[in-house]
Amino acid sequence: MTIFIKNFGILICTIYYYVKLLNIHLNTKKKIVMSFYVVVLATLSTYLDSSFIFPSIIIVIFSLILFLAWSCNMKISTSITTVTLALSISYVLLAVTSAIVGAVAISLFETPTHIILQILCLLLQIFLMRLPFKFDRFKNGMPFLKKDIHAILGLIISIVIISLSVFISYHNYKYNLLPLFCILLLLSLLIYYYWRNSLTKTYMDKLKDRDILNLNQLIAQQSEEIIRLKEENRQLSKIVHKDNKLIPTLEHSVHTFITNNSITDHNILWEGNQIIERLSKLSKERRELIQKQDTLCQKLTLTNVLSIDQYLKYFQSEVVKNGIGFQTNIDCNVPYLIENIIEEYDLETLIQDLLDDAYHATQANNGRYILLSIGIVSNVYTISIYDSGVPFTTEVLCKWGLEQITTRHKDGGSGIGMLNTYETLQKYNASFIIRELGTESHKFTKEVTISFNNKNQYILQTNRSEEELIILTQRPDLQIIGQ
Repeated sequence: MTIFIKNFGILICTIYYYVKLLNIHLNTKKKIVMSFYVVVLATLSTYLDSSFIFPSIIIVIFSLILFLAWSCNMKISTSITTVTLALSISYVLLAVTSAIVGAVAISLFETPTHIILQILCLLLQIFLMRLPFKFDRFKNGMPFLKKDIHAILGLIISIVIISLSVFISYHNYKYNLLPLFCILLLLSLLIYYYWRNSLTKTYMDKLKDRDILNLNQLIAQQSEEIIRLKEENRQLSKIVHKDNKLIPTLEHSVHTFITNNSITDHNILWEGNQIIERLSKLSKERRELIQKQDTLCQKLTLTNVLSIDQYLKYFQSEVVKNGIGFQTNIDCNVPYLIENIIEEYDLETLIQDLLDDAYHATQANNGRYILLSIGIVSNVYTISIYDSGVPFTTEVLCKWGLEQITTRHKDGGSGIGMLNTYETLQKYNASFIIRELGTESHKFTKEVTISFNNKNQYILQTNRSEEELIILTQRPDLQIIGQ
């Protein structure tokens, strides 16, 4: 009878944990079916335990897996993991309740019978089995068990716990089992940490999925907005196109009318000339505006890397607002670069930091042009940024990568971007090359190149004054090349 009570307690706890771990809600009919199943399986396992030990536990486990998978409509793989985990927790609970009841029994003057002790264990099991789910952190069970990849570690720990528990149950009087009890407690702590950490990971995955969903929704909204703006732009372009044809025509008509007609009134002639002058000025402004817009908003050559291409389009839209033209020249397979040389996130951050520096330098110099070029030079992948901005100060060149230094103190620059660039180049053993163009180019004042040549060089090509060169030579790893 004691074996039946013990098996009944283990089974009822196992099914309870199975249901709670997967956060399943049962109707009354299923609860009745499961209760009847527990009684039948406890009776069968009691009969099997009289002669067979491990075969009986194996039969019980497989029976539980199949029955619970069917009754709760779960995948077999999920049922295997959850049954094993639930059974291991039930065995740990049995060990804890047996220790408590045993300690109480020893303290009494008269030791109760085995059946009474087993019934007390059963009642204590039923009372304590609900305890973990009273905490907010664990009240929803282990939803991550439905993802097989997250359940492997828990399955391994559970199998070890079940094996130890069965061994302890059937060898109470043959060995010193204290070390095994200690191992069992340590493994139960592992189950706790596994449960907690897996919940945290599942929560973070949910947040990530939610962020991705929000981002996709935002992209969809922005795509609709872009379509709307393009349509508005198309309509405005039609109007501007008509105006560009109409204004010169009006200018010519007024000029012809005045010159071909005998108008002697000087006031009318003066007013007519003023109208012609205004029309000529308006026509010229329109032509210059369209030419400027065509220059600034040239179509970008893209990298075929979604995150980078989205940033390049955003960057162009921002710099155009300040009258700065931005172009790209992509002459290589950028996905291959990401696959074999530099991680996508690092490349994206590197380009963002370099373009941000170029933008602020160009703005400070009232410049008008920025160019991003990614290609292969002498069989080496390179990233070059050309800008028409102010040159780097000697202080920045001397302290680059060694301190958090910025060229934009007044604008609230932090210098983190330049430091990030240095750390990224160190990570990939790439070279940082600055070429000051001076009067060589009418559009650009400097070129900043990242070369993935595995040399980790820091090079400055310049024609600066002797005073500045003396200061720059204090940086030992800076190679200075004259022009």
